[in-house]
Amino acid sequence: MLKKFIDLFSTIASSIRNNKLDPHVRRSSPPTSYPLLPILYFLLPIPYSLFPTPTLAANGSVEILNNYKTDGDRVILKVRVLDLENQPVSGLNRENFQIKTVDEQGKEATFPVDKVVSPELSQPDPANIIILLDMSGSMQQRDATKVRKLNGATKAIREILQQLRKENLPYQIALVPFGFSDSKKTCPIVYDVSENIIRNSFRDIKDINLDSQIDELANQNVCAATNLYQPVEEAVKFLGTQGNSLQTQEKTDSRLAVILLSDGYHVIERSREQQQFESLRDVLQKYSTKVTVHTLGYGETLQQLRDRTKCRLKDTELTVNKVSATCKLPNLTSEEFIFEAMQLITETDNQYASPSTDINTFIVDEQRLNDIAKATGGLYKFSTNSQDIANSLINFFKTLREYEVTYQQKDAKQATQYKTIVTVFSQERNFDFSSLEKLIRLNNIGFQAELSLHDYLLVLASTFGFAIIWFLIFWWWSRQLRSESERVINNYSDSHTHEVQEERINRR
Repeated sequence: MLKKFIDLFSTIASSIRNNKLDPHVRRSSPPTSYPLLPILYFLLPIPYSLFPTPTLAANGSVEILNNYKTDGDRVILKVRVLDLENQPVSGLNRENFQIKTVDEQGKEATFPVDKVVSPELSQPDPANIIILLDMSGSMQQRDATKVRKLNGATKAIREILQQLRKENLPYQIALVPFGFSDSKKTCPIVYDVSENIIRNSFRDIKDINLDSQIDELANQNVCAATNLYQPVEEAVKFLGTQGNSLQTQEKTDSRLAVILLSDGYHVIERSREQQQFESLRDVLQKYSTKVTVHTLGYGETLQQLRDRTKCRLKDTELTVNKVSATCKLPNLTSEEFIFEAMQLITETDNQYASPSTDINTFIVDEQRLNDIAKATGGLYKFSTNSQDIANSLINFFKTLREYEVTYQQKDAKQATQYKTIVTVFSQERNFDFSSLEKLIRLNNIGFQAELSLHDYLLVLASTFGFAIIWFLIFWWWSRQLRSESERVINNYSDSHTHEVQEERINRR
């Protein structure tokens, strides 16, 4: 503990010394002789809370997934609906959906759906999910709620795991930590990511070994460097090539997803970062039809970090490199010092680490995390605390479940392909958007299509015609039979009469 106290005081001394080099920072510090200042800081946000927050104009996207089912002319689609911010849309019902189809002859038909099952109630598909957890040294620092970030992240993962278990979902999860050795510093604990490590990490969500792994990771004294790109590339390649070969009792293909949770930015060969990212993007786009990557930033946004350091950068100038080169952390306040000292004395946190004075420890590359998610149509979220992480994870897992839309194909024909478009509209929510065309093929099994008037009359005429033909055949056959019977009877009668006459002649 003595060493930790020394580290804490060294941190404070270092931050004070750094700030004395910059007179602007010293002048901008608020005076401590105003006792009402904390009250003003508390009261300022109140007026803003009295006014409702404006809602963004609704928009979004609709996607028909590949795993549709048909039973004769009855079709069941899995439909994903996302809003303007690429978040799953809930609360839609049958009246919000419409189907448009075009058959092989170009005939169009538009009609309502018969049934809609919400994502929460629809039958879930099996899924294989990789959670990439950042185990770099910055995860030792505290989040907005003064919780060690590694503790906050593992707590959120534990909570979402419990929720998935309650719903008894057919999911397999691989919790894969990542953290690499940096040549600038020595770290005894590093986490490599490879194909074998990923394969051996997959477990059913009910496997209690997942809980043990989470507890073990939470208690690590992390110190590694952040390499964002290689772990994501390994995870996407593995799922893209072997994702459906994992042992499962389900007959259908599994949904494949990667969740990347990081509080940092890519530091490995930083001078080649652009080339490394472009290489990663090529891999993401190659497997984007099979694998979805969701990303989650954790900590402070670049704007929040700029404001905390009172750094003179405009919003348009907020990049990882500029914040790293320009912004400097302020010294600890007396309140922060007391808090850290109490944490150290009471040993509230496992693996305590004193606050870092290096600005790079707190930089999160929001742009790259967003770019990675966009490359596969995934979601990007930013969290400042454990509860935010849990909520974001819930949103990520929601994307694995979609609306189940059932309809009866109008003027259906057996073994026919239909170009199908799903339109979602809601006047209350002010949106109206349609999916891309999807080819839906009706099979022959269970086909009970409703006949059109033309087809109905054709069948009726054909049936009547066949009935007339069979009647005429029967009538002709009965006449022939009757005629033959009369001929036989007449011949027998003549023969009998002749015999009687001959017998009479012989008696005489």
